[in-house]
Amino acid sequence: MELVDTHCHLFDPPMNADPAGVLARARAAGVAEVWVPGVDLESSTRALALGAGLPGVRVAVGLHPQAVGRDRGRVEAELAGLEALLGAGRAVAVGEIGLDAEVEGDLELQARALEAQLALAARYALPALVHCRGAFARLLSVLGALPGAGPTVLLHAWAGSAELLAQLPPGRCFFGVAGVATRPEATRARARVQALPLGRLVLETDAPYIGTRLRPKGAVEPADVREVCAELAALRGLSPEEVARQTTATARAILPGGPP
Repeated sequence: MELVDTHCHLFDPPMNADPAGVLARARAAGVAEVWVPGVDLESSTRALALGAGLPGVRVAVGLHPQAVGRDRGRVEAELAGLEALLGAGRAVAVGEIGLDAEVEGDLELQARALEAQLALAARYALPALVHCRGAFARLLSVLGALPGAGPTVLLHAWAGSAELLAQLPPGRCFFGVAGVATRPEATRARARVQALPLGRLVLETDAPYIGTRLRPKGAVEPADVREVCAELAALRGLSPEEVARQTTATARAILPGGPP
């Protein structure tokens, strides 16, 4: 059973103390690839440097909405730096980018940063790893205004309703299933996972930030994507092997070429 963790902050504490050990445990659990997003220019640069020596690690670069703040000049400088990283050709996606209405900052500036980064993703023919919390209507507006086909969008830790799902651009969006879906009390999240087409789903941990039923927040690692796979299989009445096969195939369609 081969798995892909499509969203893991490998170089954040506590995993940054031993990323090679984290990856060894992931491989033992069947995880062949780990996608590592940056959240600003510094973390994106660092992730590219550290990830270059680690097999199976694929790095995205981006400016997270929580890092946008209110300083337009700083945001413009960050975006220019990220574009330079993309021009170097080592990043495999643009992310983690998006909108977050639950953090202090300027949502309008977040939207402008998102639009700029989606344009970069389209220019470099890369997918975008998108975070959204409390701002789905604005996200729909941004995605709907993209010219042409736009980039492929992976909506990380998807938490939108069926009504929102119906309004997303058809054929462009995929959805990350994270540890929330493993918790029996998370009835809405589990219902959403059951309603989504299996072919549009990928697995993720958002390690170390999203806990699972078996692993608390802060202790999650890429190896725990195996628990997410097993729970998704149970929710859909499938074998873990079938869910692993389909989600891994979808992940590799989003990021073709295989790990470095």
